[in-house]
Amino acid sequence: MVSDGYLAAMGVALKAGRDLTERDDADGESVVMINESLARALWPGEDAVGKVVDQDGGRRVVGVVADVRHQGLEVTSGCEMYIPMRQTNDYGEMDLVVRSTLAPGGLTAAVRQELHALDPDLPANQFETSRNSSTRQSRRDASLSGCSPALQSSPSCSRRSESTA
Repeated sequence: MVSDGYLAAMGVALKAGRDLTERDDADGESVVMINESLARALWPGEDAVGKVVDQDGGRRVVGVVADVRHQGLEVTSGCEMYIPMRQTNDYGEMDLVVRSTLAPGGLTAAVRQELHALDPDLPANQFETSRNSSTRQSRRDASLSGCSPALQSSPSCSRRSESTA
């Protein structure tokens, strides 16, 4: 689930159709954005925009976005869909994505202040830049590849399994 503006904040290129908007809410048509891999898998050689994905009783594809390599450059993207957050109430926790030219320290303080103004009880205690996240994944992969096969199953040399859905 994503809100409108998420894909732009993450720098994900729109390849066809449109992005999600504030009009994609519970009162509107059930819609979804999909990535190029899912579009190719479901409708090879066809335009996916306007087609219906069998998800939640049927969602019309309004946009196709570029594939994203969530787990590093060497791991290809899988089939992904982006459901508008405004069309579901199924979110127990959520990540806030902010694109800014501010330095991370200044941005953290500004985001904390805005979140506190919205809801003083809203937890805002874990901040991470996408650059740090990518670097950490690459370092983890590099350290794993340097381990001997006998050590790769040990706790100090194991890879964490991550979901990309």
